[in-house]
Amino acid sequence: MSQLRAALSAVPDLWRDWGLAELQQGGLGRFLMALPQAEAVDGDWDGARGKGRRAAMGQVFTPPQMARLMARLAQVERRGNTALDVLDPACGAGSLLAAVVERRLQSGWELHQALGHIEGWDQDVLAAWACRARLVMLAISHRAHQASPPGPLRVYAVDALSNKGPPEQLRKRRGRFSKGLAAVIGNPPYLEAKRMRRAAPGLKERLRERFPQLGGAFDLYLAFAYLGLEFLGEQGELVLLVPNKITQSRYAAPFRQDVFRRHDLHLRHLVDFSRTKPRPFPGTGVYPVVLHLHVGPDAPGARMRRVDRLEQTDSEDWQRVSQSSIGEVGGETPFFVPFATTWPHLVSCFREQRLGDVAELRTTCSFHKKGLREKFVSKEKPSRFAYPYLGVHSRSRRNEVSAFRVDWAGGWICYDQQTLKEEHGNKLPPLQIFIGPKVVFCQHALRMLAVADPQGKWVSKDVFPIARPTDANWSLFKLTALFNSTVFTALYNTVYQGIVVGGETYHYLPAFLKHIPVPAGEHPAMARAAGLAEKLHNAKGDLDLTDWRALDLAVCEAYGLTADQRKDLVQTHLTRVGAQSPG
Repeated sequence: MSQLRAALSAVPDLWRDWGLAELQQGGLGRFLMALPQAEAVDGDWDGARGKGRRAAMGQVFTPPQMARLMARLAQVERRGNTALDVLDPACGAGSLLAAVVERRLQSGWELHQALGHIEGWDQDVLAAWACRARLVMLAISHRAHQASPPGPLRVYAVDALSNKGPPEQLRKRRGRFSKGLAAVIGNPPYLEAKRMRRAAPGLKERLRERFPQLGGAFDLYLAFAYLGLEFLGEQGELVLLVPNKITQSRYAAPFRQDVFRRHDLHLRHLVDFSRTKPRPFPGTGVYPVVLHLHVGPDAPGARMRRVDRLEQTDSEDWQRVSQSSIGEVGGETPFFVPFATTWPHLVSCFREQRLGDVAELRTTCSFHKKGLREKFVSKEKPSRFAYPYLGVHSRSRRNEVSAFRVDWAGGWICYDQQTLKEEHGNKLPPLQIFIGPKVVFCQHALRMLAVADPQGKWVSKDVFPIARPTDANWSLFKLTALFNSTVFTALYNTVYQGIVVGGETYHYLPAFLKHIPVPAGEHPAMARAAGLAEKLHNAKGDLDLTDWRALDLAVCEAYGLTADQRKDLVQTHLTRVGAQSPG
């Protein structure tokens, strides 16, 4: 605050009066300026709220590198659009709007134009005031060639999802909003479904009524994505910084499918920050992406890239990917950033049948109440309903399932379904899914790891899901060979690489695995691969990497890939992350 006061005291009276009027607008500004939080800000507008309050409201503020990127992608300097306004519907402390103004000034806009064609909303009064203060400081810093200050700033403490004030005017296309907006740019609140109910009771129900497309356990940011599309005019740009769940989650599938179905809506850019170091939002479980959609008849294709380091945000190292080739992935229409070295090898694979057509995939035992698991799982063999169990330790660095092998930790489960259901309200899956032949695979790993269970010996924790063939052309060992192949991991990690645990551990989920393409089960190479899988399964001692490599090559052949293409897959998808490789 002292910085702001010093800046205002050093400018001509006309500018000082304008700045003070903006900061004290409506009388509320005088109150906010007297708050201890405002005094402590001292130019750090993003810190205006305490950490606990920010978390409760889902506030995660945008780093300047990402703000500049988003302003650039939104083409905010463009003058051809008859709707010049850029809106941030959850403006927070104003970093995105400041980036828009800076980019416009660098492109030759006058200060009053750059500020006059932006608008910010935030339901947090203090955040909206901090946004206004940031823009005042920005205007003062660029006043040198300006004879007079700009007009009133359009920053409002209003809920973008409400039906009053500016949101209502824009929704009804009134006045200056008659043509919609040139761009909506934003970093919406990161409120998960479970936190949304606590933070704002009844909000989910109101949003479902407003946006019938919303389903499942949706997070708040998705409502802002629909809102942005509603507000855009022709040739409009929607650029959002959102959790990477928008690219993969089932509840966001209708949104993604709209992008491919609507002839006037196109994916323009996708920038993956989910593994960026340092993390853009430290101390949170948020893995962000920048999503850019364009409204208009033209479809030039998408540009995509990953950002490994935050300082690389401004790089122009884009990969061009046609929207139609991404659409071929099908299923629930995930968005993803393919690897430039391997996508040309893999894209044709998606014309094959899918795993869900030839196998049943199931999640396994889960205990929902604290302490319940310890009552039914231990290293002591129970006197009844006793079955050997994979996953005896709730958290362990020891992975009991690896390629073609089980490293049993000696766990047992008392599979007393009746007691668990009637006395504890915890239903277990039918025992029959375990006691038949199956494949057990590891849900958390750097690569897909699976082992055959021909005798139906193992019962497993939910981190070890299971699969069993349902197609006559697919045997248990063909399925095991497929899962342990490099190409299968590469296919999954290309499409679902955004699903991570602990930074680089992939999350192999049955709901996503069923959409992965598989080769023809009757292909002669799959018969060879199955024979090698059975040999590896029955062998004692260390895993024979020569046999595993031969199996790997056979599965690649079944997919129509060459040995050289396999090398690219190994390098990109296994060696890069330090995953186990057959060489």
